[in-house]
Amino acid sequence: MPIKSVHITNYYHKDSGGISTSYNNLLAAAERHRRYIRLIVPGETEEVEEVNEFARIYYVPAKFSPVFDKRYRIIMPWQYMPNDSIIRKILLAEKPDLIEVTDKYTISMLGAMIRIGKFKQLGRPLLVHFSCERMDDNIGSFLVGGNIGKWIARRVMGNYNFPNFDFHLANSPYTAGEFYDSVEKSKNPRRSD
Repeated sequence: MPIKSVHITNYYHKDSGGISTSYNNLLAAAERHRRYIRLIVPGETEEVEEVNEFARIYYVPAKFSPVFDKRYRIIMPWQYMPNDSIIRKILLAEKPDLIEVTDKYTISMLGAMIRIGKFKQLGRPLLVHFSCERMDDNIGSFLVGGNIGKWIARRVMGNYNFPNFDFHLANSPYTAGEFYDSVEKSKNPRRSD
């Protein structure tokens, strides 16, 4: 039986750019390679789109982001934490071998919940975090810049995001540099191992 992966992101909508393009290409490749791909994204209403025999998009109701880019709807933790949540039901129905999360903020807690057994019926799929931007850049642009912003980003990435996933992927060496900085003892000296 082919591997099944579920990809969850807040960065997919009809008018978005690079991330949507990469997911659309992945969904198209699912049919060519005969691999099951599922995408869970925020939407206006609950909806399922059958892209092809092997690819499906689940839209879960989500509100527009109150900050940053207000064109995007945002899946919040309370949309996957409760036992009867739509996302939990999707994951249990799909039973993926791999879950990829493309989000550092509101969806990243899913990795921790699966690792500590809060989704026991799901089993233990491989957990992958995909990074398309640096947290220190976002904190510097929207909250606080300089050394304080970089320190906050290293602490969150090294102590929270990094240990919650089995593997980390980045879209560029620049983006990947944040992972290295977050686990390097000299740059994040009190990081939990």
